[in-house]
Amino acid sequence: MKWKTHRIAAVIMIIILFSVNIKVYAQEATDTGTKELTADELEEKQRKEELDKAYAMPTQSNQLANWPEGPATYGEASIVMDMESGAILYAKNIDEQHYPASITKLATALIAMENGNLEDKVTVTNNCISFLQSDEAQIGLQEGEELTLKETLYATLLASANEAAYAVAANVGESYDWFIARMNERAKELGAENTHFVNPNGLHDDEHYTTARDMALIASELYHYPEAFEIMQTIEHQIPATNKDANVKYVHQKHSMLDPDSDVYYQYAIGGKTGYTDQSRTTLVTYADNGDLHLVCVELKTRGKIVYEDTENMLNYAFKNFGKIPIMDNDQSGNLESAEDKAYVVLPKTVSFADLEMKITENEAEYGKGTVSYTYEGQPVGSAAVTLSETYLNHEPEETETPESETEAEPEEQETETEPEYKKMFIALLISAVVIVVIIAIYVLRRLRRRKP
Repeated sequence: MKWKTHRIAAVIMIIILFSVNIKVYAQEATDTGTKELTADELEEKQRKEELDKAYAMPTQSNQLANWPEGPATYGEASIVMDMESGAILYAKNIDEQHYPASITKLATALIAMENGNLEDKVTVTNNCISFLQSDEAQIGLQEGEELTLKETLYATLLASANEAAYAVAANVGESYDWFIARMNERAKELGAENTHFVNPNGLHDDEHYTTARDMALIASELYHYPEAFEIMQTIEHQIPATNKDANVKYVHQKHSMLDPDSDVYYQYAIGGKTGYTDQSRTTLVTYADNGDLHLVCVELKTRGKIVYEDTENMLNYAFKNFGKIPIMDNDQSGNLESAEDKAYVVLPKTVSFADLEMKITENEAEYGKGTVSYTYEGQPVGSAAVTLSETYLNHEPEETETPESETEAEPEEQETETEPEYKKMFIALLISAVVIVVIIAIYVLRRLRRRKP
């Protein structure tokens, strides 16, 4: 029995030691790791986790063969696009939907520019201000106050005033609802297929979303309106006294890369818009021009001032690695008679024009006209309006042979499908025959055994 006693004692000792160890480790964990964090520390911890997660996300344009490697970014979606050709130079999750926040106001400005006159009168209604919360960007417009559309756009694009953006939508076009509908229609016309707006200011709504690609397309269209850039480039503006307010309202530039006194000033920046809500996090659109390339950079869902560092890195990458390649000087297809003035694609030195895929879309409303688009491994590198050559216009479309080839293929498909059926029938008959032979053989053998003396 001694050995049993010893074994029991040993087991008890192990259990005691294990229990002691558990207590010791629990105490150490308590002593070292469970200090209660302050609200600011929790916010910083969450911020760092979000940034690290976004930074680790892959950049799809870096996966293109022979494409120069672009910088990692702390935004969950980022893009650099050439505004005139539509070439995409940098792409990270560009079709992933996010909340835009106040960069929505660029779409608002576009619809205002296309459908209004800068000297038109804007009247502030109760609807323009009644939705505002105290912590939301505003300049204190009052019900019944009257401004010009131009002054209202200064408040919208510089101060990011939410009531000013609402007033723009309520006064331009047929109605507020018409304006929002037009924002969505225009987005679709520009190819922004993954965007849906429900307001003109970007205040959070689950049904108000966009993508980096879509915002680049919308922002590129606004590039055609110099008056909008005059507003966006202003550092400080004075909105004069109105019928309701005898005081001058001062509005200031919020995009720090445009401010020469800022530590993140960027010499090539020519316009843009900031955005932030708790749901969207930081969003930013930046226009840049180095005298050769005219680019727009969009970053969605990041945190704080690091968005400026990301934007500078992406723009510097684009300016350093890419250049214009004239279409007509390099096209060897014979399909193009001419292209719009100075039409080009944008490529890195490591990719040649011959590497591109070409697609022609004819203009149904105008014979002989069309659009040529070029892609590299599926990524757009440029498009332009063109006049099509007689060779292209007179060629016999290959599609006319398609029905015949499809008809010829059908019997082969039928043979392939029916062939296994014949095999199955043959095998079944063979098995049946074997079974019958076996049965007959057994019967014969039994009869023979019975006849033996």
